[in-house]
Amino acid sequence: MIPQAPWVLARWYCLKTKDNRYGSPGDVEIPLCEKEGKKEIGGNGSTPTYFINEWKYDAPAERREARIGNRTIEYYVRGCYNKNSKGQYIKAITDPLGNKINQVVTNKQDADVVYDRLSRLKDAMIPLIESGSINSKVLMGLGHFSARTPYNLAGTSNKLVDSHSGAILIPAKALDIQQRYNLIEALAKFHSVDAFTNQDGKRNDNRYVSSWNQPDGYKASGGTPTIHAYAEAGAAMVGTNTGHVFNQYSPNKTVDLVYDGYTILRDEDYSPGTQTFWICETGVLTNITNAIGRTDNVVQCDNSWPVVDGKTGRMSGTPHSEGAVRVYNEKGALVTYPDVDFKRDKNNVWRYTNELPVGWRFGGWSVAES
Repeated sequence: MIPQAPWVLARWYCLKTKDNRYGSPGDVEIPLCEKEGKKEIGGNGSTPTYFINEWKYDAPAERREARIGNRTIEYYVRGCYNKNSKGQYIKAITDPLGNKINQVVTNKQDADVVYDRLSRLKDAMIPLIESGSINSKVLMGLGHFSARTPYNLAGTSNKLVDSHSGAILIPAKALDIQQRYNLIEALAKFHSVDAFTNQDGKRNDNRYVSSWNQPDGYKASGGTPTIHAYAEAGAAMVGTNTGHVFNQYSPNKTVDLVYDGYTILRDEDYSPGTQTFWICETGVLTNITNAIGRTDNVVQCDNSWPVVDGKTGRMSGTPHSEGAVRVYNEKGALVTYPDVDFKRDKNNVWRYTNELPVGWRFGGWSVAES
């Protein structure tokens, strides 16, 4: 049997903390990257209006290159300056006894740069493939997830990243010179970007998250459907695929019908530096609205946002009545105040969100992260 090294690819971004409660543990003690205000589009609008503090790379982008035969491929790696748990910038040094220690430095530019996950992936795989040290009889291919589709998203020029599938970019073949070139070229096309800049660090005013004119290309985006990625890789290894939507519709089609998948609320006045992710558990097929340049193209979630009484600080509404704030527990049973006593802290309007038990939700919306 010929040995195989199937598909590689990971997710980004600006270095999650090690105590990350959601998903995989992170890499660092505290967030390393800086934040800067950026105008984003809110609601069903089309113009960036609302300032949101968003993560950005604070270290310069680094250009690197690989050479296969007489062909050169450039790629970039990006990251942020390293800090200790106290927020001080640090640089790794070797002391007189030969021990590696972190030294606090005054100037940020003197600190080490910690690269994001996507950059580390490229910086590991590209030199390895370039070196030719892997036996040329090994079969290697490249896949990615979430899949970047060839379909435009509603009235925008953005390509839909579906958050539900994996896709094979480079079929697995023996690692001859051409296959090595193909793999490196594909890896180099994945860019580390933020809401402000391209992969080379140059400013791009169309990079903001809600932009209708995102520059075309591969970047870390969407969810990480691991099972779907494995299924697609497994299918490819036996010469087929999972029958994804790419087989049914030609490229350049437009995705017009969109379900409320999630929304993000941020409040810098009451919860500095925090954000809340809401995932829709229950859509209402008869509740249709307009968004991103199209008409009647969004099936809305079963909305029941927490409405808080200004005098008592408690969630308003009579239990089980129409118009009440509907709270469902982890078993899907309906409960409301006073059955569940949520109270707003006058200094933190998001307290009821933070106190919502795991698996509970407001109407159709559950809190995935807060």
